[in-house]
Amino acid sequence: MDSDYIVIALLRSHQFEADVTVKVNEVYPIAYTTNINSDQTIHVLPADEFLDWANRKLVESEQQHPVPVESPEEAGPVDKKDRKRRRRHLTVKQLLLGQDSGLAVCGPDIIEHCVLSAGLSPSQRLDQLLQQPAAVRALCEQLQQAPGLVSQLDLPGQPGFILAQASSSEPPEPLQYMEFSPLLLLQHGAARVLRMDSFEAAVDEFFARSESQRLARASKAAQETAARRVEKVRADQLRALARLEEQQRALQRGAGLLEQRAAEVEQVALVLNSALDSGMGWRDLEQMVASERARGNPFAGLVHSLQLRQDQRCVTLALSADPEDEPALVPLDLGLSAHANARSLYQQAKAAQAKELKTRAACERALQAVEQQAQRTLDRQQLRSALSQSRTPLWFEKFLWFLSSEGFLVLAARDLPQGQLLVRRFLRPADVYVHADQPGAPVCVVRARRGVVSPLAVQEAGALVVCRSSAWAGKLLCSAWWAAAGQVSAQDCPNPPGLEEEEEVHYSSSFLIRGPRHFLPPAPLELGLAVWFGLDPASADRHRALAASRERCHAPLEQLGRAMQRYGLSS
Repeated sequence: MDSDYIVIALLRSHQFEADVTVKVNEVYPIAYTTNINSDQTIHVLPADEFLDWANRKLVESEQQHPVPVESPEEAGPVDKKDRKRRRRHLTVKQLLLGQDSGLAVCGPDIIEHCVLSAGLSPSQRLDQLLQQPAAVRALCEQLQQAPGLVSQLDLPGQPGFILAQASSSEPPEPLQYMEFSPLLLLQHGAARVLRMDSFEAAVDEFFARSESQRLARASKAAQETAARRVEKVRADQLRALARLEEQQRALQRGAGLLEQRAAEVEQVALVLNSALDSGMGWRDLEQMVASERARGNPFAGLVHSLQLRQDQRCVTLALSADPEDEPALVPLDLGLSAHANARSLYQQAKAAQAKELKTRAACERALQAVEQQAQRTLDRQQLRSALSQSRTPLWFEKFLWFLSSEGFLVLAARDLPQGQLLVRRFLRPADVYVHADQPGAPVCVVRARRGVVSPLAVQEAGALVVCRSSAWAGKLLCSAWWAAAGQVSAQDCPNPPGLEEEEEVHYSSSFLIRGPRHFLPPAPLELGLAVWFGLDPASADRHRALAASRERCHAPLEQLGRAMQRYGLSS
């Protein structure tokens, strides 16, 4: 806000009533703000008056949010939003935070402390509280301490408190800051409390540590995500390799069993081939094998299943080297001998082994690629954390800004509210105001150094103003102009002090320019991008001579016009 309580910039809008809203370029509604320094705004009702007032508020709440009573036959399906609306009840904390409670200016924290001191819950329903007269009297007694707690905030030398939470992870991490408070209240009992010498020190410590903790949590989360990704890829690869190894073992074992029991396998194949050659149907053959197995025929007991529906004479045998071992299921081609089937299984095992070697090499390459990608992600996160911790943004970085060729700071507004903020708050008497008549041209300020400003800095500021205007899109050749800071005043002031009737007056953006404007030569539509390197204290001394040489070419503000005419920078 400015001196007239006109809102210059807002993070978010706020509405006090239907026709009272906080907006940019409007007067802030001072009448709707509360003054907690005045004891008259804090008023605690006696128990009897509080009980009557609470009953009236309960009736008003029930009238505003009635709960419909429906019979089970009339009640239909109710969505979640409607169910929440029907269950809305006025709580003790909501009652005390009302505008007419006399305690709203104390804030929710102090009110919650008083409610807890009375042995009640802030979320307790009001209708339940009113049924307990003793609890109402205890609440009114505890509310008497609210004015004292508020007045305690203004006492000098008050400490500050930081509420922290201990980490439950292994290994234990540093305390995580949750919030800061000027008072130690009952609801803070479950948290770890850090006491500071002053509230300002607590706020500084909280925000300084919170940012580093946020960056540390982000870095840890990135590490855990990268580790989970790598472990998932590794687990998938191990499962694929395990399946290939198991397939090799099964094929080699099956081939060995076929060679070991070749005579029995040949007998089984002979019987099945004879039955098929005689024209026996598939179902009849299956029934014959089942009946022979039931009679205890050892050859029929070797047949596990028949795969004759695929137009192939294939069966699956259940073979084992020892009767006590669990039999292995071995495929058998009835068109080949036992040893030929074993040789086919050995070839399949050899192919599976070659596939395993290729898969293992591919898995190693894939795992290495995932690990490298995870490491790059971690490096970027650590670099981002290091950059965030190493430098705090300067106050002027909210504007468009650059350092001129001679080291002057030039600021330009991004929009109209920021232009008002720039002129009203940061335009000093020795500075220069730069603008252009093209639509979209930003408000620009050249910041003086030791009361002097450079003509070249003004020329470069004019180039920025032109390039940021509509001349850039239209490729128009136009000029910017400058004026001294003393010529600039707010446009909403109809009669600025010192304004004469015959004085030349111009309107620029939302400001009024008194006196002549000094036009600059047409600026080229060119913009550059530069990298600004910061200097540590050890390197700053070596650059002082360069800064001193730049200041020799600076001119006082009153000589700026003559200097620009001398150098051909003014029209």
